[in-house]
Amino acid sequence: MKHTLHPVNAIRPTYGWVELKSGILVQSTTDAAGFDIIYPYDTPFLLYPHTLCKVPTGIVTQMAENMVGICKEKSGLALKGVELHGGVIDHHYADEWNAILRFVPPERTLFNWQEPVEPIKITKGMKIAQVIFVDLPTLCLIGDGFRLDEVQRVGGLGSTGSHA
Repeated sequence: MKHTLHPVNAIRPTYGWVELKSGILVQSTTDAAGFDIIYPYDTPFLLYPHTLCKVPTGIVTQMAENMVGICKEKSGLALKGVELHGGVIDHHYADEWNAILRFVPPERTLFNWQEPVEPIKITKGMKIAQVIFVDLPTLCLIGDGFRLDEVQRVGGLGSTGSHA
């Protein structure tokens, strides 16, 4: 059975909402949990073996305060050795999303140990990751827990980690 790709402009999970401001998210079937992140740029991106890379996605969203995006690998790329790192997108992240990818080539065997490992080429239209949007529950810490009342994003990717 062939499925059509459904482009998304706004997603309305149970309680919150997500507006896609730029980039390409597609849902391969109407009942799929995840939305595929499509690489939108004409210039190919090369993933060299054992190198951690920040791959731009072109995606910018606006989410409700109780929403979060959880990014995961695509199984086809995972089978080739492409790993995705750091996959949480908070509702207040207003910049372009990046997929932090690393290519770990499959182990060499007796039959391929001398063959050079070629980089993986990411090209326009390729599915590079997937995102699942989740409504967050309201939690209250009891006891000696602490929280940061105000977090200023000044450094972009990962900037809130310097405050804890």
